[in-house]
Amino acid sequence: MKMGAMEAISKAWELLKSRPNLLLPWLVASGFPLLVWSPVVFFASEPGWNLDEGQLVGLGIVFFLIWSGLWALAAGSTVLAVEAQATGKERKFREILREALARTPSLFLLDLVLLLFIGVTVVLPGLIAYLLFHSVIPLLILSWIGIGIVWGAIVLVRTSMAGTALLVDRMGIVKAISAAWNMAKGRFWSLLGLFILLVLAMSSLLGIIPYLGWIFELAVDTVSNCLYVAAVAFIYVSAGEATFAYERP
Repeated sequence: MKMGAMEAISKAWELLKSRPNLLLPWLVASGFPLLVWSPVVFFASEPGWNLDEGQLVGLGIVFFLIWSGLWALAAGSTVLAVEAQATGKERKFREILREALARTPSLFLLDLVLLLFIGVTVVLPGLIAYLLFHSVIPLLILSWIGIGIVWGAIVLVRTSMAGTALLVDRMGIVKAISAAWNMAKGRFWSLLGLFILLVLAMSSLLGIIPYLGWIFELAVDTVSNCLYVAAVAFIYVSAGEATFAYERP
């Protein structure tokens, strides 16, 4: 069965209405940069702090690790809630959150592998061009950026179900990426539609009307991220290939 983007969003919205507590981990993940990193950068510029570039880079790495972990926890909670609904199991939110927390390291590593893969495949053509031509001319730069953006978007869409595969079917990282890539072949446009509607469109909205303030930005970011992950998970479980073949702790 193939589920379209709008149907997946509708099911994700119904899930969110029945489980509004799913927004809590997303609220923390979305609010972390705004409430933690922004004040750090602001106060670091004050004379009394005396932080050099190396210290700021170190803080940035720590921030990235914490933020990625919070993001993985929020995504894991949402996927497990979708799985519970798909299997008809009654699971309390704290049970879902506990399991998501246990699986957060795996989700974090999955995201890191995908990030490195996209980074390497985007940077590599530019490096090859530089080695061949000994300079990167403007036209080549534009072509490289264009190819990089398109390729990055394709990889993001084709692997968007990898986290669901890892959680629902307890796959390893490589197998989850492979399964998501193959399953996305017949569902690429639905997944792309979700990405455009819930990621790109929401980002554009926040860029167009920033005067509404950080509370509006935080609310839109929280809801859109939760809906996107839930909708992708619904597309995965609706395909009929999920096994759910293991016992929950």
